[in-house]
Amino acid sequence: WSGTTKLVILADAARDISGNASDETTINGEFVDYVKPNLTYQFAESNVDKVNKTFTMVFDMTDKHYDASTSTALNINDLTIKIDGKVPDWTKVSKTLKAVDRSNTVNGVSKVVGKRYTLELSNLEQLQIKDGDKYLDYSGVVTVGIPANKMADTSGNKNNAATLTSGIDL
Repeated sequence: WSGTTKLVILADAARDISGNASDETTINGEFVDYVKPNLTYQFAESNVDKVNKTFTMVFDMTDKHYDASTSTALNINDLTIKIDGKVPDWTKVSKTLKAVDRSNTVNGVSKVVGKRYTLELSNLEQLQIKDGDKYLDYSGVVTVGIPANKMADTSGNKNNAATLTSGIDL
């Protein structure tokens, strides 16, 4: 939960020591935020391009109280990428990561709430079968490990580490 706390004591809800009824009182509290930045990913069949041998994963890291000044943008080397449980040969497989601001309306105002990342893996077709493998192409489930503490909100909450898995929506 996040927001500003507010306590309203209604009129006649309390009495003082002499028995006099109270007036309505409102006590505005501090801003409270217990929600960490969120990571979302939705898989679609279009993420796999069998003709061009590419895989694309789009995911968002957002928080309605996103703090760009204390967040560190992800870069490609932050990610732990595996295909079918193995790290690809990065001298043969290409990987790119692009980031754009993600905006939304918060309390009636449009603001940046985080980043949308697009990861693309390409050159997935290989000329020979790797030792110990049965298939010519890189194929299988793609997992992407996202490290903790890359995105922060204005209360200092930071994202948890997470693993995104192709074919599974968060």
